[in-house]
Amino acid sequence: MNRGFSRLPRVVLLVCYCGALQLPLPTSQAERQPASEAEVQKFLKLYKYDKDAPLDVTFSTKADRGMYLFEAFRFTSVNDQTVPGYLLLPKDPSKPSPCLLVLHGYGGSKNDSLLAAPMLVSSGFAVLALDAQYHGERKQSGKDIFSLDFQSDRDAMIQTIIDWRRGIDYLQTRPEIDMDRLALVGGSMGGILGGVLTALDERIKAAGLLVAGGDWGSLIMKSQIPQAVRIRQLAPNLTEESVSQLMDPVDPLHFVGRIAPRPLLMQNGKKDTIVIPGCSQRLFEAAKDPKEIDWYESNHDIPVVQVLPRLIAWLKKNLQ
Repeated sequence: MNRGFSRLPRVVLLVCYCGALQLPLPTSQAERQPASEAEVQKFLKLYKYDKDAPLDVTFSTKADRGMYLFEAFRFTSVNDQTVPGYLLLPKDPSKPSPCLLVLHGYGGSKNDSLLAAPMLVSSGFAVLALDAQYHGERKQSGKDIFSLDFQSDRDAMIQTIIDWRRGIDYLQTRPEIDMDRLALVGGSMGGILGGVLTALDERIKAAGLLVAGGDWGSLIMKSQIPQAVRIRQLAPNLTEESVSQLMDPVDPLHFVGRIAPRPLLMQNGKKDTIVIPGCSQRLFEAAKDPKEIDWYESNHDIPVVQVLPRLIAWLKKNLQ
């Protein structure tokens, strides 16, 4: 099945080379604008959590995988959720390593990070990967983060974002990690949620958002991902406005301006039918400098032979 939001993360993490094309799109003509500061302050209350709550970390695996050290673990997050994750560490580092938070796409899992592990770790990065709510080891029969039950979808996205903040809390306990060089890399759904997460958590120093966009109303009503098409079939009277009213608290359009002055890089496809270009352009316009965006002559599967080296070089530059 074409899982849309999950396809990019599985492919983007391959060994490749080349530079990125710089192909700007015309200015978006969409009406949606970032929420007011007063509205955003209301949204922020949904993401509060007790940073002093015990993480209760347990390990299931610690192994030397040749090019890197591998740890599989679990920790306790809010709402009594147990979150499984992987931590990949360079071997015998001379000093604490910069770390990448790798957020997978819809239908994916923390296992997606393993595809790029050799290249990322050989570039000097540690990697933290977690399963989003209803993904990977957290799958639940009959539950989905992308469904017609928008209240449940929103709650699952908020849960996932707080889970990642708890993951960062855990990184702070690890002497192998240089917390002054922490960056986020999110693909598709991971990029959408990553835009909110980066805005909320200033411990993240830079963010690379791949095939991500803003404005959930447009995403749901215009995306050709099968799940969105089915939602529209089941609810023919659904409107962009009604979707936005429910999904605004998890819409990066309202948060991305808060990332500055930390740097932001977006990578998007000009022919994307999953995360439509207008939504990506709208998100970029809502962000503040320093920001960069690269456009590719592609659909949702932007060319890894250009994207990954560009991303790694940009991360190294901005995590010095």
